[in-house]
Amino acid sequence: MGVVTDVRTAEQTPESRELRETKGERTRRRLLDLAIEHFGVRGYRATSVSEIARAAGLTQAAAYAYFDSKDALFDAAVDADAEAAIDAAVQ
Repeated sequence: MGVVTDVRTAEQTPESRELRETKGERTRRRLLDLAIEHFGVRGYRATSVSEIARAAGLTQAAAYAYFDSKDALFDAAVDADAEAAIDAAVQ
């Protein structure tokens, strides 16, 4: 029996993903990261899209170009956070 090693290819590492992402994809990911942080600390009701947008260096209108509503941003943030937790658990 051989030793199990990380079978991810270079294309699948977080570092290589960042190199392949477009500016829009990086912006969307930044909004999600900030949404996870803000919703986690302040809760859904106390967090505004404009607050998250400001933290990302964007206008509220720019944030709505990526997410149709506060609910859509929250849902995407929950999904992204859950995915990260699952990925961390299996590694």
